[in-house]
Amino acid sequence: MHANEQAGAGRLAGKVALIFGAGCVGSGWGNGRAIAVRFAQEGATVVAVDKRPESLPETLELAGD
Repeated sequence: MHANEQAGAGRLAGKVALIFGAGCVGSGWGNGRAIAVRFAQEGATVVAVDKRPESLPETLELAGD
């Protein structure tokens, strides 16, 4: 279940966010990953982009896929 499905809406419901640098070098949290996850929690549709696409699956998992 997506984080935003719990309440049905958030402050960013109905918005689309394009986040560059949404992956992260190594494990942990970078600014882009943190923003992508938080925006998804607030109901935004997030388009996550990173120059290292192999780093995005972890971001998607943290965002609630």
